[in-house]
Parts: sequence; structure tokens; C-alpha cells
Amino acid sequence: MRRLIAALSDALAAAGIRVTSRFPARTAARLRAPLVAVGLKGGQGGPPGLGEYLGTAENGEELYGRRVTLEILMRIAAPDGQSAENTAEAVCDVLLRGVDGLQVERFAVGQPSFDAAADHCAMDVAATVSAYLWTQPPEEDAAVLDFKLEGETI
Repeated sequence: MRRLIAALSDALAAAGIRVTSRFPARTAARLRAPLVAVGLKGGQGGPPGLGEYLGTAENGEELYGRRVTLEILMRIAAPDGQSAENTAEAVCDVLLRGVDGLQVERFAVGQPSFDAAADHCAMDVAATVSAYLWTQPPEEDAAVLDFKLEGETI
């Protein structure tokens, strides 16, 4: 799942958005520009078909794997409400353009609120994304130890 979160984090960073996996201690004392913490809120996965069979690759090899659906929370911390809203808009732009390897199914944007204890404005963007994790067929009685990320396309 870390690869899926990393794919989204990389897309946000490529769009010029400051990204972290979690807010460092004493964020408010150093917060001069918006920062987005990207994390997994929940998820589920399962085989898309019989025996985890996905289909055949262009080179003719069979692919096996799972389809996963994740709930991702992006919490924005910003010095003020306007910069939180601008950052939320930039995050939504990335989600609308699409993220390599992920299919963004839906997303929702919360209202900005001032966090007095942390002395910054907070705002959430939640997204539901799906992806296929796949691999070539394992040898008989071998465990699948590594998956590649492949998103659905529209």
C-alpha cells in the first residue's frame, strides 16, 4: 500500500505541493507555507477474477494480482484559510488530471477550520482510489513477494 500512497504523494509534489507522510512535531511553529499530509484512511482488496487472474500482457505473459480500493486522506495545514483553500484546489487539480497507476473514483473536500491548539488552519481532502497490483505467475508452490502497480484507465 505504501507504493500507492507514494504514487499520489509524488504526483502532488510534482505539482509543487509540499507533501509529508505525517506532520512533524511542532508544525505550527515552523508553518509558513501549506503542507499536505497524505495517509491511508482505509482500504480493501480482492481478486478481480478466478484465481487472481487479470489477463495477458502485451508480451503474452499471464498476469495475476488483486484489485485494491483505498480511502486516502490528505490533511492540509496552512497558515491561513485562503492558503488552505488554494492548496485544496491544487490537490483537486492533481486528482482530476489523474495519477499514474491509480484510478481516482471520487473525492470530497472539507471546510477549512482553524486549529487553535496547533495555531494553523486545517482542511481535509478525502479520495477513493483503485489500482491493480499485479505480477507474472509464480512458480508452482512459490509465494508472490512483489507486485507492480498498474492503474485502470478510462
